[in-house]
Amino acid sequence: MNPEARIWIYQADKELVESEIDIASKYLAAFTKSWSSHGIGLSASFEIKYNRFIVLIVDETNKEASGCSIDKSTQAMVELGNLLGIDLLNKTKLAFLNNDNQIFTLNLNEIKTAVENSTVLPNTQFFNNTISKYSDLATQWLVPASETWLKRYFILL
Repeated sequence: MNPEARIWIYQADKELVESEIDIASKYLAAFTKSWSSHGIGLSASFEIKYNRFIVLIVDETNKEASGCSIDKSTQAMVELGNLLGIDLLNKTKLAFLNNDNQIFTLNLNEIKTAVENSTVLPNTQFFNNTISKYSDLATQWLVPASETWLKRYFILL
């Protein structure tokens, strides 16, 4: 995949089981194959990571994703969420990886307390779902919380 490809990360509100991953993979394969911008097909693919995150990928070398095509992808995530009975669009749930390599989530309004209680430490790995380039998945997606916008919570300690 082109390292400069544009990505969107959608986080499921729970870990997906194998049957749900199979359904999601079939749905996403069909969607990315037909995904277009102003009638021109996009060079798109997807990845499912940690059984919880859907990464939509578009190589915009030949055709950029337009606002309408991005709206189509959001609608596809709503449809997939409905199909699986999950929420893929809740941006107030933040995901972390603990020392046992288990993912845990917190609501945005729980962060301050989690830091005060040492549930989240400066070196706790945080899934930064705001990244937008494929190459960033390897270097900027899973990072210590203190290296993200969450650093402001550690300054208060």
